[in-house]
Amino acid sequence: MFPISGSFNHFLWKLSEKKNLTEGNTVGLLFVDPHQTQIRDFVTNYMDVFNHESGKYIDFYLPGFRKVDGESHYDMTISDTFWEFDPDVYNSFVGELCDRKIIKFTTSAFLLLLEIGHHRTCFNRYMKIGIDSPTINPQEVGPFFKSLFEYSKSEIEFHKIEKWVNTYIGQHFLLKNWLNITFGVIGIIL
Repeated sequence: MFPISGSFNHFLWKLSEKKNLTEGNTVGLLFVDPHQTQIRDFVTNYMDVFNHESGKYIDFYLPGFRKVDGESHYDMTISDTFWEFDPDVYNSFVGELCDRKIIKFTTSAFLLLLEIGHHRTCFNRYMKIGIDSPTINPQEVGPFFKSLFEYSKSEIEFHKIEKWVNTYIGQHFLLKNWLNITFGVIGIIL
């Protein structure tokens, strides 16, 4: 799990440096709206767990955080590094995705899984898993994300993860009330 303290272009640059990414692999972006304190607090409190559970197989990124000195205010720690949420960085990152027509603006928390294209800085398809219910207890969807992270340890190909998500949601009917899953084709982003 990697916080992103920069722009979407900075994120693409970071991906271009990863030598182990190949076409068909998956990366994830976890978006937590700055105004949804219950979900944001859940994510930041369990970030080390998510980081451990996601392992080294799929890289999950968290836009809107910047590294800070541990002596100052911070919102979360990952591997003994302190991070603070910056709503301006978050909103700028989301704005870039909206401008590029990758997502539509939303105030819901969501996970965006992206299939790596021929180049490491382009994507073929996406899966957006939105937490749409304002009354949801974030701990209710925790087992889904934990299972997704566990599955990603054995499988990183997008089409297999897509199939797994559909199967999991089908077997856990109540999640359909809280999660909104959409699929789409992105095309090349440079």
